[in-house]
Amino acid sequence: MAVDTQAYRVELRPRFPRWYRGWAHFGFSNVLLGGLTAFLATRVHAVRPAEWLAIPVGFFIANGVEYLAHRNPLHRPMAGMRYIYKAHGIQHHRFFTGDSAENMTTADPHDFAVVLFGPLSQAVLLGGVGLPAAVAVWACFGLNAALLFGATASAYFLTYEWLHLIYHLPGAHPLTRLPGMRALRQHHLRHHELQLMTRWNFNITFPIFDAVFGTTYRETKPPFPA
Repeated sequence: MAVDTQAYRVELRPRFPRWYRGWAHFGFSNVLLGGLTAFLATRVHAVRPAEWLAIPVGFFIANGVEYLAHRNPLHRPMAGMRYIYKAHGIQHHRFFTGDSAENMTTADPHDFAVVLFGPLSQAVLLGGVGLPAAVAVWACFGLNAALLFGATASAYFLTYEWLHLIYHLPGAHPLTRLPGMRALRQHHLRHHELQLMTRWNFNITFPIFDAVFGTTYRETKPPFPA
């Protein structure tokens, strides 16, 4: 893997569509995922106490899916999934390397194209993973549980997009000053160090499964660069 991050950026940026606008992309994700969350949440009716468990269970499952997907197909070239390995394990990790603030953060909103999920990828995840899981919950535990599970999953997906984008914004951006963000950005920074990325810190939102599987990198490091 190349270590000249800036040279790779110069090579990749001309491939972005000229019409691409980073904040518009982020806005689309908010409308899609936020709208889906609201739609599903407002469809529930007369929820029984046990059905509320779909929310914490959905959150825990989403965190596990995030961890396992990131640790495996996103960082290992697996049969039938080489496209996502190329997009993440190669492209994203060559565009953002954890050796300096400049190499870890976006230079302008056009670079969001290498951070956010595209509409097609969002559709595949929602339709190919989220929908079958929600249908299974519906079959086993009823419609309310399925709606709450689906709303939790889509809200988690949106949280993922928010946090991942914030990790790659320049350190002076106001969003990087949110409570708890310093520690989360540090966790993600260590994952972007080339010698660590295939073994450590696979959770992108909340490092729950990193703690479960012992893949949190413990060595101390100076604060995240500004």
